[in-house]
Amino acid sequence: MTISHDDDDALLTLAFSLQSNPGAYAVVVGAGVSAAAGVPTAWGVLTDLIAKAARIKGDVIEQNQAEKWYLDYYDGQAPRYEVLLATLAPTQTERQRLLRQYFEPAEAPDLGADDDSTGPRPTLAHKSIARLIARGVIKVVITMNFDRLLERAIRAEGIEPTVVASEADVAGLDPLHTLNCCVIHLHGDYLNPESMLNTTEELEGYRPKMRGLLHRVLEDYGLIVAGWSATYDPALRSAISEHYSRRFTMTWVEPYEQSEIAADLRELMKANLVPLDADAAFGKLVDSVESIAVRQSRHPLTVAVAAETAKRELSGRWTAIGLHDALGAEFTRLHEHPQFHLITYDGYSNAQYKEAVQQVWEATKVPAALVAVLSYWGEDTSDSWWMDELERFSVHPRVSGQTAVIKLRMVVGSVLFYAASVGAVAGKRYDLLTRLLRLHRTDPWYNRRESLASVLDPLGVYDGLPDPEHQHHMNVRGVLLEALGLGHVALDEAWQLFELLRAATSLMKNEQFDGHAQEFLAKSAEFDELKRQRNEDAGSVNQQAYHAAWEARERVVGTIADLGSVHAPHLFVNEVERDGRPRWGSPIADRLAADLALDGDDHPFVKARIGNADSSTLRLAISAVGVQVTRRAYKVEREVLFQPGTKGAADELWLDTGMPTAR
Repeated sequence: MTISHDDDDALLTLAFSLQSNPGAYAVVVGAGVSAAAGVPTAWGVLTDLIAKAARIKGDVIEQNQAEKWYLDYYDGQAPRYEVLLATLAPTQTERQRLLRQYFEPAEAPDLGADDDSTGPRPTLAHKSIARLIARGVIKVVITMNFDRLLERAIRAEGIEPTVVASEADVAGLDPLHTLNCCVIHLHGDYLNPESMLNTTEELEGYRPKMRGLLHRVLEDYGLIVAGWSATYDPALRSAISEHYSRRFTMTWVEPYEQSEIAADLRELMKANLVPLDADAAFGKLVDSVESIAVRQSRHPLTVAVAAETAKRELSGRWTAIGLHDALGAEFTRLHEHPQFHLITYDGYSNAQYKEAVQQVWEATKVPAALVAVLSYWGEDTSDSWWMDELERFSVHPRVSGQTAVIKLRMVVGSVLFYAASVGAVAGKRYDLLTRLLRLHRTDPWYNRRESLASVLDPLGVYDGLPDPEHQHHMNVRGVLLEALGLGHVALDEAWQLFELLRAATSLMKNEQFDGHAQEFLAKSAEFDELKRQRNEDAGSVNQQAYHAAWEARERVVGTIADLGSVHAPHLFVNEVERDGRPRWGSPIADRLAADLALDGDDHPFVKARIGNADSSTLRLAISAVGVQVTRRAYKVEREVLFQPGTKGAADELWLDTGMPTAR
């Protein structure tokens, strides 16, 4: 079933109301909830019992003949459970055993929702309602079903429910607000066969004490209704219309088109309709409630709620994952954003442009969080849900106007690309990172293919406007911290590795790289030979020749570094002794180069075919990026020194901020 954003909004609003008003809502459960568990309808049970009774009387009939046989045999009396059970099972124990086969597994232990027995078991809806009860946000459930699947699910959460299924149960009942959980079987249950109501005549009114309890619930609680058609229960319809207080908005969960009777009642109550099945609706509701409680989130839909829900769906709890549809709805919203459909793309002041960027950032947070979760915990199938969107948001319209305004769509692309890539590194999904670094777009003006890794670089996306990289980093970083639940250190390390690999891949794609790489190999071979000779006999190698060979090799690295440059990536650098002299460099780059030398082609990045390179080639590219980083660090150091109030030079800083700390 496709889940619309309106459905999510209605459930999220309800989740915040539940969290803000714990115990103020009651759940009303109809046959549609138990039907998903394989429980037959009340009428189906009744007709099957009639067929059994007919066989005892010597008549063999089909279930569709049951009502006619009963009316004929009992002189026009409507079918009644107590009459049938008196024939089939004279004692209370025998009646319960007879009915048990319809409503419980064949070997139903007290808590066994996941046992190996056959027969009905609690569904996701039952379990989700039980979770809401365990969280204390729901305390009262009214059910029209004869089974006790809800009670089993509630007990599995460690809670013993108070069960009301007869007039006697109501008589000794404590005030509802004092109970941890109360399950009211409005139509009776199979453990009390004399309480079971089923026929139209029986459902026209309730016994006095049960009716009084129902009125108390309707007057004191908001209602969440699910699985109830309202067609065959005039007494409940009448009670709701006359006694529901309307202090809380009613929510009605129904996946199919409602009957005219139900639609009229919903309209009268001004209830919100959620067109989902009970499993999906209550599953999403409990996810939202738990996310709000854990993260203390605020309405409207937040990164935290979206991320927590996505994680639960990816965990395999759901029989049908709605994450695909939710993500699709988010992308549809982004594509329809007003800033991407302007009449004119000209005339923006700096202040107006910054406001437009802020709007786009806000609209991108939730989809970026979902993409980050999917890149971290997902798999090939779920990757396909969002990867194509990266290219769609990397292309700007062919219009005239201010370049930065025209490129606003690419702000989304850049945020999503970084969220996906850093998430992939943090989740050690290096094969996904390889695919991301291989993505391309077709330039809308020149019809040429360009790497998304370079096109979606923040400096190009924001058209060189002041300090875009730092704000870009801070926005994406905030989403990742909230969505992935990683610490600052782990996230910063994953981000730096991505920046290094992105820059290295870009270098390796340069048409001159392979020629310089061959030259480097030749120079390295010369230096390695001198080094070998020197190790065997220190006096056999001229020190000047040895140093010259080393410099010749390093010059090639510098030449490769000249093929590009790093602008202001989020990279930590420090000034320590490197290659025998103090200079700026990246500790992460140093460590990665050393790991590649040690692990060789067994390194995870090489196995993932990042840059389609072997360990030696990837290490060379990383070394060249290290030179680019060193050059940038000296430039940033000079800029920091010239800032007013600066005292002396720092020996460590972040390239994107010039500050010694990332936060």
